[in-house]
Amino acid sequence: MFYNLNSISIVTASSANRNIIPKEQSSFIRTGAEISVNGGKFPVPWNQWYRGNSLHTAIGDTGAMRFLGLELSNTDDPSIQPIKWFSSQKISAAFNSPYRYLDITELAKKHNWKLQIQDNILIINSPPAKIKNIRTEKKIDRKKITIFLDRPTFWQVFQNKQEAIVNIDATTEIESSEIGDQFDLETSQKQTLLRLDLPENKAVRVSTFNIPDRIVIEFRTDAMIKRDIQWTNNLRWRSDYIHLNNSFFSRKKLREDVKSFPVVWLEIEARANGIEILPIPSNKEGMNGTLRVVKTARERQATAAINGGFFNRNNELPLGAIRSQGQWLSGPILNRGAIAWDERNHLKIGRLRLEETLITTKGDRLPIQLLNSAYIQQGMARYTKEWGEFYTPLSDGEIIIIVHDDRIIRKLPGGEALKTKFSIPKNGYILTLRKDEFLSKKMTEGMKVHLNSYTVPREFGDYTEIIGAGPILLQNGKNVLNVSSETFSKFFGKQAAIRSAIAVTKEGKIAIVVVGKPAGKKGATLSELAEILQQLGSVDALNLDGGSSSSLYLGGQLINPSLVPVARVHNSIGIFLNK
Repeated sequence: MFYNLNSISIVTASSANRNIIPKEQSSFIRTGAEISVNGGKFPVPWNQWYRGNSLHTAIGDTGAMRFLGLELSNTDDPSIQPIKWFSSQKISAAFNSPYRYLDITELAKKHNWKLQIQDNILIINSPPAKIKNIRTEKKIDRKKITIFLDRPTFWQVFQNKQEAIVNIDATTEIESSEIGDQFDLETSQKQTLLRLDLPENKAVRVSTFNIPDRIVIEFRTDAMIKRDIQWTNNLRWRSDYIHLNNSFFSRKKLREDVKSFPVVWLEIEARANGIEILPIPSNKEGMNGTLRVVKTARERQATAAINGGFFNRNNELPLGAIRSQGQWLSGPILNRGAIAWDERNHLKIGRLRLEETLITTKGDRLPIQLLNSAYIQQGMARYTKEWGEFYTPLSDGEIIIIVHDDRIIRKLPGGEALKTKFSIPKNGYILTLRKDEFLSKKMTEGMKVHLNSYTVPREFGDYTEIIGAGPILLQNGKNVLNVSSETFSKFFGKQAAIRSAIAVTKEGKIAIVVVGKPAGKKGATLSELAEILQQLGSVDALNLDGGSSSSLYLGGQLINPSLVPVARVHNSIGIFLNK
């Protein structure tokens, strides 16, 4: 069915609908997860409600920024969002978990947008626009392209390492030959697409202005827009450039060696009412599988999220601690750093081990090195139903021991790696022995066994939620970075990359942070990441999986400072507000 919103508001003027929708109350009537903008479909949440007899339409704010071109400006009031869309104005905002919505009703009226609903998709069509002129300017450190329009219109920008694509909902009669070899210009009946080669270490910043209406595209080393938005009462969205100096240089050279890192972070009042923090594996049914953070967060209805711990990209299995609601989905490895929290969001960051011992009826105490892990080492590992329905040997020649109701019921050869599936009993677990004949001789079919399990340090066992990654960066405000103590390589410690981290600030807030690439650099080293987090006011901090995994999500969209296409990850940390 096809609905015209204007006709809906006319229908509600009937006496019958006045009784259903009182004038002084607000009532949601429709909601959806997709919008169509001048024919292009995008994953943006939307809803409609009545205030009295007036119909209002709102869409997710980060989606409006990404797909309509609305620039979100700073605000300390989460109910009022200043925007810039050819001119500056303020519009109403409201949080309805898990998204924050912008009321576009008046904006649509002002610019003659046509709003309709078809098959639960909100359709937004703006009046036809035309590009009148294109002007390019070159400066020593910057290039600028100005698109002159006959009226405001929507635009989107998509970019990777080498190319930026700016899609403008406007037609033009300008030919590519008229603008030389500055960029490729593609036109259709409704849109004009600009393909732009990105200079090294630069990205594009797109802005809009009026009198005359125009879109300005700049190639800049500082393309990220600084923001400080009180997104809800308990969540603040910030982005800024954090400057670091290499202090061993002489005072004369310091100015030349300043590194300016684009940083985006969310500050969350973790102990406020209605806030829940959860590890969110990509697969709800087991530990295998990866997804992009944006997809996992949308599926789980998280308000915000960041990528979590390490994993094996080949078999898509975890390499570190994941504990949820008191259950170990994956055990810690290599005494690496982890962050733990309880239902009141009291947090602890520290190095973590899980000590498990299998005790036989003969009194033998047999060590278990790993729990639900893709990490492979000699000895015994244990796999429970949290791993999934089956266990498939990860290495050749494993010995599979099936334990049900604290009794060894089968002892089987595992065979070739990744070939044979072994069912994990619901009231038990599977033990696998890797290159350890001594342990194998200690266990026989029919033998009764029981487990002794505890965390080191012991207090970690009191926390229901845990994510492991590492290394630890800060504790009690001090830089405690030591890659070798967490068995990371020296190369990993010195490598520059895009970084993700989770931290606790001196005010007791949680910060989830992504640090992008500074101009001319590949990213931040771990030492630089620790210093950046100190400048943000962090006292305790843990490095998370980084590089192409780095993903910061808010309100339905990624808000990363990075240009690198994000990769699929195994697990994330989800922030749920008023769930």
